[in-house]
Amino acid sequence: MQTGRYIHIIHSDPNKVGKLPYASVPNTVNEINGGNLFKIDSFFSSLFKILKETKKGDNLIFHSRPTIIESLPFLIFNRITGRNRVACNNHNRLRAILINKIFMKLFIDKVILITKDNQQELIKYGLDNTIVIPAPIPIQRIQKYKSDKYDKKYDVVWTGRDVPHKRLNLFLDSIKNIDNLKALVLTPAISQDNKNKIKNMKNVELKEGLNNNDFFKEMTKSRAYVFTSTNDEGFGMILLEAAYLGIPIIATDIDKFREILKDNAVFWKDEKDLERIILMLSKGKLSLPLASKELLEEYSPDRITKLYRSW
Repeated sequence: MQTGRYIHIIHSDPNKVGKLPYASVPNTVNEINGGNLFKIDSFFSSLFKILKETKKGDNLIFHSRPTIIESLPFLIFNRITGRNRVACNNHNRLRAILINKIFMKLFIDKVILITKDNQQELIKYGLDNTIVIPAPIPIQRIQKYKSDKYDKKYDVVWTGRDVPHKRLNLFLDSIKNIDNLKALVLTPAISQDNKNKIKNMKNVELKEGLNNNDFFKEMTKSRAYVFTSTNDEGFGMILLEAAYLGIPIIATDIDKFREILKDNAVFWKDEKDLERIILMLSKGKLSLPLASKELLEEYSPDRITKLYRSW
């Protein structure tokens, strides 16, 4: 355990760190900062801002890649003077490439990763100053939705941005032949191709651009949450949110997501397997596990906050 305060730093521009109502970076920081948080404005003012807001001996944690990049003047100064211990968390999968290896070795004392899967990948690459601290369940934001008062009018729900690694098109293809299914798609925006596809599907309802309140109210109306992201997904905060809200999960069978969920989900291997699982669900022939007490405690904000104060 190190002496000094643990101070969290994030960029002030929400467009740079996740502007969506269910973006993971602000949610994590809100849960674990303990009041020791400030925001930087730009590359040119970051040095003075950080020096003003911190003291020698403080432990500084920089959240998100834009925050780290725009704090480079301070990181150079700190490397020369040794004023503070520094950690960083990109909040996504850190790729095993040379620029990351050099930067993280040169300027950062501890690199916070969100999965052991990513840590093992980086250790093999020679980046060994890493620790694993997963994201906490954003209880402050979603606690009021933890209720069974919502009618389960949908069999399955899919959520997320319509970007390649989230594979909305794969989800739509997997349910297109299941006539007795009722599915919901929640997205901040959708491609025209997928919007046209949904228009031709009688078993799918699309809701775009919902605010935070309406998003979770709609999500909790489903019997199961279908997660289709690839390994390019950073952590998958929505998995923890669904688990906390008591929504059973059908998730991509990838080591990272098995690491996060343990055995608290049904995992699918390919599109045919996903279609089989959803078909069984629609016929009432599939029992889905709910998140265990142990899983929810592992990702509790109190436990994750302690990890952030122990590096």
